[in-house]
Amino acid sequence: MKRVIAIVLTLVMLLSLTACKEESPGQSTADSDKGVINNPVDKVGYRAISTEAVFPSTNMFIYDGVANVPEYTVLPGLDNIVNKNQFKYGTNDVGDYYFALQLSDEAANRIEQNGFVVIDSLNHNEYYSQYESNRYDYIPSFITTDSVVHTFHLMYDYVLKDVERSSLMLCLKKLSYNMAKASYQQYLELKGTEFENAAFRNVAFFCVGGKLLDSDFTVKKEVVDLVDKEIALIEAHEGIKKSPLINFGQIFMSPIDYYSVDYSQFIPRGHYTQSEELQDYFKASMWYGQMTLRSAYPDEVRSALLMTSAIQTVENSQDWNTIFQTINFFVGECDDITPVDYTQSLSDIYGDDVASLPVVTDKIKFEQTLEVIKDLPSPTINSIPVYEDTIQPNRDKAITGFRFLGQRFTIDASIFQRLIDRETKYRMLPNALDVPAAFGSDEAYNILKSDYSVDKYPDYDGNLGNVREYISTVKDDVWTSNLYWSWLNMLHPLASNIDRTGYPFFMQNVAWTRKELNTFLGSWTELKHDTLLYAKQPMAERGGGGDEPPLPPDDRGYVEPNPELFGRLALLVSQTRDGLTVANLITDETADALENLYGVANKLTEISQKELAYKKLTSEEYDFIRNYGGELEHIWDAAKKDELEALEAQYGYADKDSYLYEHPDAIVADVATDPNGFILEEATGFAKTIVVAFPRDEGVVLGVGLVYSQYEFTVPIDKRMTDEEWHQALNSNNIPPLSEWKNAFIVQ
Repeated sequence: MKRVIAIVLTLVMLLSLTACKEESPGQSTADSDKGVINNPVDKVGYRAISTEAVFPSTNMFIYDGVANVPEYTVLPGLDNIVNKNQFKYGTNDVGDYYFALQLSDEAANRIEQNGFVVIDSLNHNEYYSQYESNRYDYIPSFITTDSVVHTFHLMYDYVLKDVERSSLMLCLKKLSYNMAKASYQQYLELKGTEFENAAFRNVAFFCVGGKLLDSDFTVKKEVVDLVDKEIALIEAHEGIKKSPLINFGQIFMSPIDYYSVDYSQFIPRGHYTQSEELQDYFKASMWYGQMTLRSAYPDEVRSALLMTSAIQTVENSQDWNTIFQTINFFVGECDDITPVDYTQSLSDIYGDDVASLPVVTDKIKFEQTLEVIKDLPSPTINSIPVYEDTIQPNRDKAITGFRFLGQRFTIDASIFQRLIDRETKYRMLPNALDVPAAFGSDEAYNILKSDYSVDKYPDYDGNLGNVREYISTVKDDVWTSNLYWSWLNMLHPLASNIDRTGYPFFMQNVAWTRKELNTFLGSWTELKHDTLLYAKQPMAERGGGGDEPPLPPDDRGYVEPNPELFGRLALLVSQTRDGLTVANLITDETADALENLYGVANKLTEISQKELAYKKLTSEEYDFIRNYGGELEHIWDAAKKDELEALEAQYGYADKDSYLYEHPDAIVADVATDPNGFILEEATGFAKTIVVAFPRDEGVVLGVGLVYSQYEFTVPIDKRMTDEEWHQALNSNNIPPLSEWKNAFIVQ
């Protein structure tokens, strides 16, 4: 990967964050002033790293302790399980106690064999209720990594939505209005010149964005027809079509030169289905992030150059920076050429006069511009429909170009790109296991070979080896440079091949390794879901409780001992909270919820380290495990604040059970596209029950917790799924089967 990670922010960005909350479209603070976008300190993207970013990075957490858990086993018939009488199994008596569940013979056999089992048929709409039930029924809780990383997803998704509504939406509306206004003025001045068509295209471009954001947006009469054509394609979202706007006014010698768009990407998904304003924001952001003005086509370069000129005012550059830099913090750096790249790379040609139309449109200077622009780098991830290499051998010509608010580079999408398409011939869609395999998981690679026959692609092994080598060289400051990288960094321990000597019995087998892969994929699926608007997607080529028992059992529980994951989660939560606080993008309620989650992650880190060192937990630590469900529920309430307030406004109270029946904590996200007509979907389903035999004092105890269910399947290109559609499928049991490799740890 030739991109270098960067998050560079300036004081003007902080000022504009506040401005976006206060101003409305059409208000101009300094229309005639030059902005700061041509200041080198504002460079964003991939060329330099700032050590003084306003949005902070974080540190790396590495567990360097020595695991020292004594060896133990589970005897046949679960005979050495201290709390066996809390579970109904075979002919054993349950007695006066509540039991968590009835264990089948197969489930009991798996516990004897592997020290744990996941039960497919015991489903939950969310994660906190099982842990609360454990407390009421005196069942020891087993706190899973799944439950806490899922809770971070809930907060991340909520915080991003809150930032979009409180700041980014208004910034984008203002920017669309002012850029459409500036582009129309350029068009009037450039009539009769070589730049007229490009200026006309830009008027239509920003009118499309403005109209998507606001149905009352006034479209200039000259471009109404062109705008209507694009919006009709966006609303139909039927798949890959030629773009009327990008191709407007150009004469192409070959059909492969026409610019095509995957309009199915404009189907609102994720949290963007929750309101009309979010749907509008989704479509407009996708428009500004997807549409490319290609470097190899002079008239498209003219359009990009005029946009760069128009964005130079203080107000426009502030609004652009606010949006761009905030998404940098959440998702990562841009993978395409931006207005900043144009400004800086052309500084020797235009100096400080890039805002001046007579200078920008000078014929000799433009010829020089074309040569410079052709040397700007191509994107790492291709999201533009192109033909296979026998038809379109020069892919860089087809995909390299300027995007006004381009989508973001992510390392997992780059991994996919290396393992499909031209890189790994005729493999049209990746597999989710490609990511942990690239992160180093030998078991993920073994599954890919045995279950998915990746060895039939001659280039797969070599490309995977190259990707693994690169991943191994990524430095700590990159892994923690923004929230997306930090999330993946948190999951990295789940893809490791570490020696588990000294770890609990249940962690020393292939079944547990696969359970960890399932956790990795479940959380990674939530990451893709939360960022699908901004993260670039790779594209291949075409072709309640009961009464207390009289003698309550000992319900002291256990934490899944993965201190490295928990420690990195704590730093990730801190990075989220601190970054949003510095940028004045956080409410007191959200700050409190993130502080609670930070405390939970820190406590889990401490407890899991003590468990591996086989040190006795304090009564306060056992109380924390016992009350864990309540902690999760408080954070869930904060993350679902909008939904609960809507229920209370409608019915006078918030019925969480009814809400969760229709809206379980399950999500779906499309992650890759085969332009021949298919989409790769990743989804999480109902949380499933895990029963684990863990050591406590001198005995072995069964604890109960919850883990992800995770699915991978394909759908037609025009049927990208929404969460609501996935919830209907789950409730009607119209879902694909779980992957066979998960049978190593899941039973009915």
